Amino acid sequence: MESLAAGSKPDLVVAHLGIPREQVEKVLQTATKAGVDTIFNPSPATAAVFATCKNVTHLVLNEHEAAHLLGREYRELCIPAAWKTAAEEFIEPGIKNVVITLAEKGTYYATHDGKSDKVDAVQDVDVKNTTGAGDASIGMYAVEYLQQKQHGGLDIEKAIKHGCKSSAQKIERLGALESIPWIDEIDARDHGVIKLML
Repeated sequence: MESLAAGSKPDLVVAHLGIPREQVEKVLQTATKAGVDTIFNPSPATAAVFATCKNVTHLVLNEHEAAHLLGREYRELCIPAAWKTAAEEFIEPGIKNVVITLAEKGTYYATHDGKSDKVDAVQDVDVKNTTGAGDASIGMYAVEYLQQKQHGGLDIEKAIKHGCKSSAQKIERLGALESIPWIDEIDARDHGVIKLML
């Protein structure tokens, strides 16, 4: 446990496959044993990763990653009924929340307690650069989740909507890291305040 957060128990562990899978699996397993919630983005996806998912609180992935992990063709996951089936297959081994991003179609989610729905994508987005859009979405989802957890609940749809707004603002800007919006920028846009970026 000490290796997760310099000796203190973290509030959340966010992992992806930018490092070796074995290390990711160990981190997720350690976090789960310690009662720490996890967000896992299986990118880049490999079929072997599915076994990792049993130690995941939130599985956040796109249609291509979902298809790959389930051993399906991408075109098989292009209809709403397929999103539901895929989410159920991920929940079966123990994942609590599944979030499948669908680009301009929005996001589909399902939870272990039977909730599911599709959240619409943000409209009228002036796309300039999609690099890092998923990272922006996952980051804001994580922030919203932690804020809600402090108040004793989870409105997963609200967390997803914040993630979608972050991603939409991110792709309207050039650059990777520097174009990811801060939470106050998202809140300002929600309230009709326009901030100039110089």
